[in-house]
Amino acid sequence: MNNHKTDPAIQAVIPTKLLSRADIHDGTIQNHIEHISREFRDGFNFLKEYPRSVTIFGSSVVAPASPEYRAAEELAARIIRELQYAVITGGGPGIMEAANKGAAEAGGPSVGLHISLPHEHMINGYGSSMKFSYFFARKTMLTFAAEAYIFFPGG
Repeated sequence: MNNHKTDPAIQAVIPTKLLSRADIHDGTIQNHIEHISREFRDGFNFLKEYPRSVTIFGSSVVAPASPEYRAAEELAARIIRELQYAVITGGGPGIMEAANKGAAEAGGPSVGLHISLPHEHMINGYGSSMKFSYFFARKTMLTFAAEAYIFFPGG
């Protein structure tokens, strides 16, 4: 199992203000472009470690006692045991946690591509992870990474 942890150099600060046209002239835009470029480069390099994978999408508010949570956990474990594919999620709670937990407990690669949000920062802690600041970069990695996609309710 891969024990890769989030590289601190990949963890960037979320912009604290909305961009405006004036930002084009003061260098702010260039900083964002460099940050976006770095997230894409680092994301693609990170995913090279998982050449065969399944991305699982679903709600972050599903409780561990729910049937959906248990189904995601069991399905991820089967993906690991029967297919030997990595399981990739958004790295948060709910369905994402269930899938990462099932994959990790089955002994396979469990990957979370999580996002930094101003009022919420929940990483489920199962497996390897990478932190993103931009939703579109994270979504690109979640969709680019996989040979198959599984959609649970929500998310």
